[in-house]
Amino acid sequence: MKDLLVSNERLTRAAVSVHLEQFICADFITRKHPIFWQNKGNTVEKEIPRKVYADVVEALVAAAYEHGGISLSRNLVDIFLPEISGFTPIPHEPPKKNCQFPVHLEIKLDKLLGFKFKNRALIWEALTHPSWQRDQTTGSYQRLEFLGDAVLDFLVARKLHNQVPKLSKGRMTEIRAALVNADFLAFLCMDFALAETCYYGQEITAGNFGMTVQPRNTALWMFMRHDSEDVSNIWASCSQIYRMLGDAVKKPLKSGRSYPWALLAQLRASKFYSDLIESTIGAIFVESGGDLEACERFLERIELMAYLERFVAHDVEVEHPKSAMDRLIGTRKAEFRVKETESSSHDISVWIEGEEVASINHCSSKAEALVRAADATVLFLSRT
Repeated sequence: MKDLLVSNERLTRAAVSVHLEQFICADFITRKHPIFWQNKGNTVEKEIPRKVYADVVEALVAAAYEHGGISLSRNLVDIFLPEISGFTPIPHEPPKKNCQFPVHLEIKLDKLLGFKFKNRALIWEALTHPSWQRDQTTGSYQRLEFLGDAVLDFLVARKLHNQVPKLSKGRMTEIRAALVNADFLAFLCMDFALAETCYYGQEITAGNFGMTVQPRNTALWMFMRHDSEDVSNIWASCSQIYRMLGDAVKKPLKSGRSYPWALLAQLRASKFYSDLIESTIGAIFVESGGDLEACERFLERIELMAYLERFVAHDVEVEHPKSAMDRLIGTRKAEFRVKETESSSHDISVWIEGEEVASINHCSSKAEALVRAADATVLFLSRT
């Protein structure tokens, strides 16, 4: 439904219906005397490219937000999309029965998030995998993830738009893609953890006991409720990979000159890791009554906003390897050759004008293989 409402086709029809062409500037002679698109009978849609209409509608909604906040932008949306003006907010469904969650986990979760939910069922819904079958206290995180995904996109876009000096649209698009992609969000989900000190009793000598102190990190994903053996296996595998690669991923994020697309792909994180970040954002948005600042504080807490600011301030290269590869290859013919092995891993090679320039083996998925192969190709082309 969302895709239909915000499609270029629908926004174009909305713009035509209110004769927006009368106000779209085609060129400027002076700022006081702009040249507008001419409306000659019913031919206006042919004179103005259809995507221009959609772009202008989106720009007007953004301008309304900048000038008068959510309220004014909502009023403008109602003008262009009257079919949604009659929508009334539906309150979040109350729990189907009295929710009783482990108190020690509730305390840890509040400390980790830095946000206390009055509706405890809401945050546990955000942390419930679709496989969960043990009770009906909540639904799964899927609806909150849908909402959180939109809120995340908006907050990152707003932050980038407000940067000084102003960033180009292309640069904003690249940085946003680096910050909201599933691999990066999965890394944040693994890395965002509550540091605890645990005490263990230990027999030092026969009949003589002492206490040992060990640090322990409880990450956000550890709170997820599920009833799936596959999920448990994924947890074990991803935890091991994170222990091996976590520092290697974090180093370029915090101090490098380029974004670690290939390293993030090597984490091989299942989608539910990134879903948990987005569903938590959605839960905070609902609990706070739509308070975007509360959601942004969570993004600051997981360091996403700090990474954004560093990418901007230090002009970090965040172009995706496939885009960089296409740019460097130019008009030459390139080919990816992917082979799935007997162990269900993927081997890939890259050929340019009939010459093999890169080869990567033992990738867990085709998506990982493509990113790592493109990254290796960029490195090869940069050296030649």
